[in-house]
Amino acid sequence: DDLRATAFVALVLGIIGLVFVNRAKGASLIEAFTRRNLALSIVIALAGMTLALALAWPPAAKLFRFAPLHGDELLLAAGSAAGLVLVLEGLKWLGWKWAARPKQA
Repeated sequence: DDLRATAFVALVLGIIGLVFVNRAKGASLIEAFTRRNLALSIVIALAGMTLALALAWPPAAKLFRFAPLHGDELLLAAGSAAGLVLVLEGLKWLGWKWAARPKQA
């Protein structure tokens, strides 16, 4: 049950991270976080509230068979999502470098 809850949190945070990686496109990740978008803000707030509800409200936690999460498990989930974002940003940077390389005749 601990693992199920940790994996679910990591999945939700990873999906939010993917949104920001895709949103950055050619710009920096910092710009993607600071650029205003009301719809994105609402969706992230709703996802966060739904996640909190599923973890903290006993009937929802029982439905999904989530055990209460501890700090180390939340840190693991957040760290895996952050690691995913960093890896994808690195791959995106390498892709830009690869595409911009001089072509040989």
